[in-house]
Amino acid sequence: MQNIEHKMSKRKKSEQTQWSDVNLTSLSMKDLRILSQTRKLSNLPSKRAELEDLLTTKDVDIDYNDSMTVRQLQAELKLRGLDETTATKKVYLQRLRGEIAPPEKKRVKKVPKRKRRHKAWGAKIFVAMYQPPLDTAKDEDGMFFLHVFVTFFFLMCFKQAKVLGVFASEPHAYNALIEKLLEDLKKKDEKVFHEMEKERNEKPPSSELLQNISEKCLAVFGQESEPNGWVVTSKVA
Repeated sequence: MQNIEHKMSKRKKSEQTQWSDVNLTSLSMKDLRILSQTRKLSNLPSKRAELEDLLTTKDVDIDYNDSMTVRQLQAELKLRGLDETTATKKVYLQRLRGEIAPPEKKRVKKVPKRKRRHKAWGAKIFVAMYQPPLDTAKDEDGMFFLHVFVTFFFLMCFKQAKVLGVFASEPHAYNALIEKLLEDLKKKDEKVFHEMEKERNEKPPSSELLQNISEKCLAVFGQESEPNGWVVTSKVA
């Protein structure tokens, strides 16, 4: 008994539909034309506003029957904001007549922000860390040794190196560091620079080649002021 009353109440509500209850903006021009043709309207205008005005001269509700096409029934469902998903003509008619309750919307479980992962999450990256050479030029006050000691102390304790770049491949990271150290060598000792430049042209960028150039930098600049570089492997998080 309750089910019959529920269906009747839904049918009654459908019969009372007014154009003010309908959102025409959600319909396409094709939908508007089909709705107009279903209501026996002819000489349909090409402009949307005029077509909407013409359509609203007719009643929203019509007699739904088996002679209507599937496309007509879908347009009527869409007009009322009802379920228009693919089904049989019989089901479409039942939906329009209020004989089938609309399906419950599935609740989409929201993923907490902390669990959302970037597309690159987990990808391995290579960070080129570069420590520039210390400025060992003697200042006017003759504080050369104090300057070197203090700067060296801070570099060693706090590792004040800078990120030279972040790379997707390890060879590219080593190549960037090798380029930087060779620049430093060229400014300090061109002979050693040309020697290491030749080795660099003969070997691919690697940790071994970087180590060889770093050792030359140590010999040229000295332990307290040599430039240095290393690669840190990490993952995108």
